[in-house]
Amino acid sequence: VSSALYGANRDFTYVDSRALSDAKVKGDTLTHGKLKWRTLVLPATDTLPLEAWEKVAAFWHKGGIVIAVGALPANSGDQFPDPRVETIARQLFGTGDGPCVTTNAAGGIGVLLPTGMTALVPRMLDTLLERDAASTDSKAPVRVTHRRVDDHDVFFAINDSDTAWSGEIRFCGHGVTEQWDPNTGVMTPLAEGTKASVQLG
Repeated sequence: VSSALYGANRDFTYVDSRALSDAKVKGDTLTHGKLKWRTLVLPATDTLPLEAWEKVAAFWHKGGIVIAVGALPANSGDQFPDPRVETIARQLFGTGDGPCVTTNAAGGIGVLLPTGMTALVPRMLDTLLERDAASTDSKAPVRVTHRRVDDHDVFFAINDSDTAWSGEIRFCGHGVTEQWDPNTGVMTPLAEGTKASVQLG
């Protein structure tokens, strides 16, 4: 799953069961400290503490996106299987073993993909959630990450190949207002913030 996401230029963070248990559900967002997520991918995850499963269910009920790949929730830390965890699995992913998409009135989406469909995870994400930033050329070797730093949205783009690349990166929403070159420190104001022309060595 990590390779599929990385290959599709999808930025992601690993979280463990403690982070899930400690996270807060705020609207359709799962938050942990200053980190926020709209999507949770569960790769081959059938066992978590019950508190973590309850947090996953609460996130889905409030409009979050949960994608299970290769396994359904089945066990807690105390019971194998756990009836409450099996109930959560049915709510989020239906009753079948094959590919499945479920929704709720709050906009929550549960997606079940068998192991053989792991490569579809990025495509599924593309249909459910707009990218914060991406190259206009889907095959470009450009990797972009998005962070919040001192109340500013910061996007960092790199060329992940051994040859120079130039092209455009597009941004969702109102876009960006400045373009910085980390090599020189030069800042260029941008009139059209939803796209930026870049040259990356």
